[in-house]
Amino acid sequence: GSQKVVWSLNENGTLSVEGCGTVGMEKNNADSDDHFNVSQRSIKSENIFKNLWLRSWLYVNMAQEIPKSEKIQKIIINDGITQIGLKAFAGLDNLETVLFPSTLNNIMESSFESCGLQSVDIPKSVRELGERAFCTCSELRQVQLYDGLQRIGAEAFAGCGNLSEIRIPQTVTQLAYMPFANCADTFDLYMYPIVAPKLDDMQYNTLFDLETDKTKNITIHLKKNAEGYNIEPWTFFDLQYDIAD
Repeated sequence: GSQKVVWSLNENGTLSVEGCGTVGMEKNNADSDDHFNVSQRSIKSENIFKNLWLRSWLYVNMAQEIPKSEKIQKIIINDGITQIGLKAFAGLDNLETVLFPSTLNNIMESSFESCGLQSVDIPKSVRELGERAFCTCSELRQVQLYDGLQRIGAEAFAGCGNLSEIRIPQTVTQLAYMPFANCADTFDLYMYPIVAPKLDDMQYNTLFDLETDKTKNITIHLKKNAEGYNIEPWTFFDLQYDIAD
């Protein structure tokens, strides 16, 4: 369907985005002419396309770049936007705050990778966090997730070195590869699902990085009646059945 996204950036560093549909591109697909494959073009002229790669949706939708993108400190995404696309806001070092719309249902791969975000409040409408969605956001200290979320993608919060706890809603049924690798040295994972979520790539999925995280103080908190957690990789870590009903 048709979708239109428009933006404005004020002198205070606030980027406002409005419209409908997806902010940015959906997954790269070499077999489809419907998708703009930015990676092929960026190889030809890396400097010209650097901003387009990080904010590729602007190129797709308006064929222009955000001016002074390094000045963006706050993003307001208005109702009507349902998806945030591949790498849409990746690499915005000075970005501290994002306000998400209640219409949002998917935050796609690397959308906010390596941003300066300090906290994120993911709306109840979101069903999936994509691979590396908030990966290496080194200033991120607080993450709020809600019932309704179903899947957390691979390395979604990996490398968030100041993130010391996260609470996984009871509606989550799927966790991909190493979503919480290389976070803070003391890390508390609160698992509210009664039944252990399915782990993608079960053979290799360790939740954390077993090489670098094994010396860290990692505790997984469970409900007293939780089931299915008494197997690897859950048992690699300190399991505490101490979440009050």
